[in-house]
Amino acid sequence: MQRKKFSKYSVSRLAAVVALLGLVGAMSALASAQTESILHRFNPTTTDGNDPGSGLIADKAGNLYGTTRQGGTEDCGIAYELTPPAPGGSSWMETILHDFAGGTDGCLPIGALAMDKNGNLFGTTAYGGEGVNENSNGTVFELTPASGGSWSYAVIASFDSGVVAVSPTAQLVIDTSGNLYGTSNGGINNFTECGGSCGNIFELQPPTVAGGTWIGASIYNFQGGTTDGFGPSGLALGPEGVIYGTTGEGGPEDYGTFFKLTAPTAPGAWTERVVYLFTSANSVPFGNLVAGTKGNYFGTSEGPYPLGAVYELFPPSAGKGWTESILHTFTGGSDGSSPSGVIADRFGNLYGVNNFGGTSNNGNCLTGGCGAVYELSPPAVSGEAWTETTLHDFIGGYDGGNPIGPVVLVKGMVFGTTSYGGTPKYGLGGTVFRVMP
Repeated sequence: MQRKKFSKYSVSRLAAVVALLGLVGAMSALASAQTESILHRFNPTTTDGNDPGSGLIADKAGNLYGTTRQGGTEDCGIAYELTPPAPGGSSWMETILHDFAGGTDGCLPIGALAMDKNGNLFGTTAYGGEGVNENSNGTVFELTPASGGSWSYAVIASFDSGVVAVSPTAQLVIDTSGNLYGTSNGGINNFTECGGSCGNIFELQPPTVAGGTWIGASIYNFQGGTTDGFGPSGLALGPEGVIYGTTGEGGPEDYGTFFKLTAPTAPGAWTERVVYLFTSANSVPFGNLVAGTKGNYFGTSEGPYPLGAVYELFPPSAGKGWTESILHTFTGGSDGSSPSGVIADRFGNLYGVNNFGGTSNNGNCLTGGCGAVYELSPPAVSGEAWTETTLHDFIGGYDGGNPIGPVVLVKGMVFGTTSYGGTPKYGLGGTVFRVMP
């Protein structure tokens, strides 16, 4: 099966991310738009992190948490917290929760963080871990809040053998029992179908006693071909312990799949079933997957047009299987292009960012434009068109540019990160921004 030239998945996806980290250039200091505020500008000339291209999460108090891919003492990235200003203040305060040291400590955190019900943070690094050198197969780490505002850091899984995972780069999901699930470039080594490993889904079960060992296992290895997908990305937890997810490739037309993974009722293997096949008319899923309120799921894709789209998947009804609806196709103009996932508010509106496009393509960002923040509003009458509103077009430089999701909603405001822009003189640090719709 021939791989498509525009694919950004599996091993090629990681290669593209690493290539992005090596880009350099000069930026201009430009004013931010009216609806946008920059909360923090990362500085690549200090031990502060830079390139926060992993999105954000928030706690109930409105504190923001994220990672940077680079920067820190060893240029392996940091994990950070941004605390809202005190009443009457205006400045957000950054606290570095962990400075990744490479080697067994891990390096290059790419996926967004996840938070459990106790406020512990979990994330992944693409490199590092136990092994013979710093370029091991990555880690899963935990950050635990402690009294006095300090945090403790621990590597809870190291993937040197590659049996459980290889270079995990996507956000973890956490079930009600505290089990962690993620995707990686591991799995079956199938060069015929996938040009390498087809990818896998792994599980980490928490220790039964405090201080014990997390137990890791690969619970499904993708096999590619016309009947299975490969290159998994976003995961979402469904009812009764079911996991739903997408792959960026595989299936009969090689445009990706939507799959269902069911836990065994007794000791044994998980069961995977492809429930929807993406085609040339509605390809290619990329980014996180979000559950709706009626058994439906929302996501973003690289097609059917090269500039990307937002789609909705509907569960089986009236004797039909899963079906899909394209909610919006991006033009590359003010609305941007290359979406990377969406989130939903309680009214059913969707929010996301586009990495490229927008109104500014002035050399202050990566080739292809500075990107945009958008909102999609559902129609008043079911079946009619959704309404897209561009909330902010980035202009690079001091304003930031090239945002990467997911964004997060706090009190009706959209928070996110840009991987480019920021400190005016250098322009490569990235920013944390807030947009008020």
